[in-house]
Amino acid sequence: MIRNEKLEDIILKTVDVPSIPAIAAKVLKITNDDRASIAELEKIISKDEAFAARVLKVANSPYFGRSRDICSISTAMMVIGFNNMHSLVVASALKDLYKKNTVYEKSLWEHSLCVSIAAAILACETRLVPTEEAHIAALVHDLGASVLLNCMPNDYKAITDKAYRDGISLIKAEEEFLRFNHCDTGNLIARKWRLPMSMELVMSYHHKETIDAIPKSTEELDLNICRVVKAADELCLNIGIGLKNPDTSARLDLGDIGIPESRIPEIKKEIEKNYLEHTSDIIL
Repeated sequence: MIRNEKLEDIILKTVDVPSIPAIAAKVLKITNDDRASIAELEKIISKDEAFAARVLKVANSPYFGRSRDICSISTAMMVIGFNNMHSLVVASALKDLYKKNTVYEKSLWEHSLCVSIAAAILACETRLVPTEEAHIAALVHDLGASVLLNCMPNDYKAITDKAYRDGISLIKAEEEFLRFNHCDTGNLIARKWRLPMSMELVMSYHHKETIDAIPKSTEELDLNICRVVKAADELCLNIGIGLKNPDTSARLDLGDIGIPESRIPEIKKEIEKNYLEHTSDIIL
């Protein structure tokens, strides 16, 4: 067992942890400031042509259901919402990290999309958390795995193959090979990028049996986002999207977020239906 104080050193010696894009860091700083204004945010975004184009693309996407084209950054931000800029920044930063060139990368991306759709459905079902926050937190839940795959493609493919071949969890295979897992890597990225606490919790705890180890002082909303995304991940592993085979080894129990066992089959059907119909609408 690795001591906690040594874990970060081991990860940093093994993995080239990426830096958050400069524009993303600036926008996150503003959206984290309660005193900041939309005018300040517009000024920062307008200076970055690529990000400005992305903001306009998102505002004009089917996700927001606009009936006419939006051409100005100020109008786009009104449509997206000041608070949702957090989500857009993270999604934009993910664009280059989630590559989809190989079977492994494509599978990881498909699973992340499935979990984001499932989290949005569970957020609506339970009304515990805002749908958009659950959606984006779910998209980043496996960011640690994506970074490991990018940094050490051959080794990580071997780890994935070992998990399938030996019938063990990916977490166990990672720890046997690396002495740490993708949740540990995700936690380091979240802290380095200064992501919202809800995302840090999701990236760190989505494979834990319980979230009891999370400090009691944590905001209830952040805890609930973690619970919802954890449940969404378990549902999608059971469905099998992005996997060679569905993981049906564990009994699904969503009681932690107030969903009875009798509802699970219908929710699984809704997830599969939404995945097939709406993956092209996912904004990245």
